[in-house]
Amino acid sequence: MSVIPLPQHGLLKVMTPDQATQAIKEQQSEGVPQVSPLPSLVAYFRDRWEAAKLAKEPVARQMLKNMRRRKGMYEASEVQSLLEIGGSQGFYRLVPTKCNAAVSWIMDILLQPGDRPWGVSATPIPDISPEVKDAIRAQIKELIIQEALMQEAMTGQPINVAMLGERIKAELDAAYAQILEQEKEYAKDKAENMEDLIEDQLVEGRFYDILPQLIEDLVTTKAMIIKGPVIRRKKSRAWKRGANGKYEMSVEQKLVRDVDRISPLDHYPAPGSTGPDDGAQITRHRFTRKDLYELIGVPGYDEAAIRRILAKHSRKGLKEWLWTDSERDALRSDNNYLSTLDDTKIDTLELWDCIPGSILKEWGMQGIDDPEAEYEVNAFMVDGEIFRAVLNPDKLGRRPLSVASFIDDPDGFWGESVPELCEDDQVACNTLYRGVQNNSSLASGPMVEENIDRRAPGESGGIYPLKTWEVTDEQITGTPAVRLYNVQYNADKMMNVLRSFAEMADDHSQIPAYAHGNENVGGAGDTASGLNMLMAAASKGIKTVVRNIDGALRDLLTRYYDHNMLYHDDDNVKGDLKIVARGSTALIIKEQTTIRLREFLQMVDNSPNLSALAGKDGLAHLAKEAAKGMSIEADKAFPDQEELIQTMQNMMQPAQMPPENGETIDAAGNPVAGGDVSQVQGVQVG
Repeated sequence: MSVIPLPQHGLLKVMTPDQATQAIKEQQSEGVPQVSPLPSLVAYFRDRWEAAKLAKEPVARQMLKNMRRRKGMYEASEVQSLLEIGGSQGFYRLVPTKCNAAVSWIMDILLQPGDRPWGVSATPIPDISPEVKDAIRAQIKELIIQEALMQEAMTGQPINVAMLGERIKAELDAAYAQILEQEKEYAKDKAENMEDLIEDQLVEGRFYDILPQLIEDLVTTKAMIIKGPVIRRKKSRAWKRGANGKYEMSVEQKLVRDVDRISPLDHYPAPGSTGPDDGAQITRHRFTRKDLYELIGVPGYDEAAIRRILAKHSRKGLKEWLWTDSERDALRSDNNYLSTLDDTKIDTLELWDCIPGSILKEWGMQGIDDPEAEYEVNAFMVDGEIFRAVLNPDKLGRRPLSVASFIDDPDGFWGESVPELCEDDQVACNTLYRGVQNNSSLASGPMVEENIDRRAPGESGGIYPLKTWEVTDEQITGTPAVRLYNVQYNADKMMNVLRSFAEMADDHSQIPAYAHGNENVGGAGDTASGLNMLMAAASKGIKTVVRNIDGALRDLLTRYYDHNMLYHDDDNVKGDLKIVARGSTALIIKEQTTIRLREFLQMVDNSPNLSALAGKDGLAHLAKEAAKGMSIEADKAFPDQEELIQTMQNMMQPAQMPPENGETIDAAGNPVAGGDVSQVQGVQVG
């Protein structure tokens, strides 16, 4: 809906987009200057924006620092200090290594082949609707009563009401139990259908494309932020067989449910906010003209306002130049940040906030019943132009934002990331790393002091093997003409200290070196079983991180589930279901179970007694289960039991040579004496 001020009264009137467009045309034709819709909302919006920007400043500085550490870069102040001191400017890439390992580890857990990091399950006891219960009760009651009346008519015996009631109750209980079992099976089918539907929507909405970026945000900055489902109008292709039998492509516009990654640098929570549903939340979007145009026709967006914005910023776009933009652009991987100065994207602010009903009534918003109540509002603004201002469509008042951090802060919006956890270790390693380089360089050869007053005429400086200096002592100084100084080599000692700090980073970051391929573990890690124990212990830390991600995914997928329950046409996907995020439970349990199963299989195989006890069938079963855990198709890797037995019998039989000169061979392989067998049933064998 659009809100346009009436110039003759100064009041607010709610219009549809078509009515708003017509009103603007009439104002233009009458020469009435256009007034921005909802001027009070614009002022409120800007107040919240300024407060959020001020509160975000120290957080944004830490994020940019984390991003520099992630790329192996020093702060500008550190670079200046190193230039003044001189010597090495080397950066020990501790944080980049830990971040790469963390991203890979988390992605391996979430995206295991053949598994989804989430699922949809039916509730343990599905509900039977009162209508169904009433219909069953009426039907059973009528049948039993009719049967009792017929029996009374045939036997002349009166109906025993007590026994009749007990029978009806027993029949009802049996019917309810049968229907309950049917409902359970039906609910499982619905859960599978809903899961497939959401999976299709996630693929269509680019979720799996942006998931690596989200994990990178979680590991590097202070949080990852997911928004969805976001309804957009997009072009879609469909293939249909034409009259000539050939397939033809048709293109149509349809509403899709997208998933958006919100850059942590672009999100501004209210001061003191502890989560996306607490306090005002403002996101800065960099929309292209195409992004804005695709919002035309989407329910809740003002078409007239969008067209005004597109007309106003048709050439140069709009960039409000946040202070973080220049530093952020400089950290881009292509280093071509100057190209962003001439882009045509349009800075757009999105607000989610809980606002008193009395203020909303002043703005003229419809649906405000209680002026003392708080109402959730979503609004979009570009350069003082509001093109969306609606009540939160979610009936529970939830906002379509999910947040997770590497280390969550229950009392704050932003958590901690790997660069922050390793910050002190990174500084210490950098200092020692530069010291090792400087010391190695200085100790690689002698430093020379030369008294140039004693240099003979024509003698040049420099030093090389077997060099001879020609000198004089005309000033009778008595000092050596050349002195050599050797710097003590301490690099090996500093490297030992550096390794100690790097090992401390293993504990601080919860990402040990052996988790990303370092084989120099030592101690228990030198054995296969010991390394498995260490990996199991290390996974406890990463489990906490994946649980944080599970919470964000569960919120996102629950919103998809609710949206499908409300608006999807197929009843076969609807039911009393729940979203299960299983990244930190089932998948990690599966990984550990596979390790234990392989160890058990090896133990059985190495023990003659256990092998004999298990037999071929038991060993084959263990091998198949271990293969399944490693995502290997066990049925293809191992033949069926009957085929396996037949193969083994064939292998045990001795090879038989073909007969020579037509001789018949007996079971022992000896020629059999006899007549000519070239004639069989009158057929000549030549």
